[in-house]
Amino acid sequence: MLDIKNIDGKTGVILLAILIALVSALTNQTTGNVSKSYIDKGHYYSSVSTCDEVGGEVFIVGDSGREIKGKIVKIESVSDSVSLVSVDGARRAMEPGQEKYIAGLYVTVFATGTEDACLIVRDWQ
Repeated sequence: MLDIKNIDGKTGVILLAILIALVSALTNQTTGNVSKSYIDKGHYYSSVSTCDEVGGEVFIVGDSGREIKGKIVKIESVSDSVSLVSVDGARRAMEPGQEKYIAGLYVTVFATGTEDACLIVRDWQ
């Protein structure tokens, strides 16, 4: 057993650093590192790496949309708290973090920017 009274300062600092590293590694492993996937509201996606990391795609307001699983998915508008998502003409207003079943696809608004949104789109499978 380790006797705490006989540990010198240098060894104590090393043990403390190892303990912090282990706790940090365990926390990131079990709960995920939030800073890797969280996008601050209002952030404009000049780089889409964070959206890609969570399995999403960036959709720009006013764009003609993208075909996913045979359906056209697009963002029609974005405001401070609501995005208007369209799947094959079926429109739904959605808040960031919300998932809805729209025209045969599950759509999650991961985050929104001022002119775009990160959507995670999947079918029922």
